[in-house]
Amino acid sequence: DSLITEQDVLNAKMYPVTDLIKFNSQNFAKCPWHNEKSPSLKLYKQTNTVHCFGCGKSGDTIEVARSLFGESFIQAVKRLTNK
Repeated sequence: DSLITEQDVLNAKMYPVTDLIKFNSQNFAKCPWHNEKSPSLKLYKQTNTVHCFGCGKSGDTIEVARSLFGESFIQAVKRLTNK
C-alpha cells in the first residue's frame, strides 16, 4: 500500500471537479452532500472548489470524491492521482 505525499494531495486538488460532477451552464449542480431537487452546488472554476447554498458545505475535489465514493481522504487522493 503506497503512501501519499504532499504532491499527491496537491495533484488531487487539481483534478477537475467537473470530471466528477456535471454542472449546468450557470456552474451549478446537485449537491453530493444532501438530497435536493434543484441544483444549489456552485462551482468556482478559478479555485476548483464548490460551495452548496442549500446545506452550506464547501469542499475541493478530494472532499467531493470522498462524498461520491464513500472513501477516506487517502483513498480519494489515490483515486484522483491514479495511485
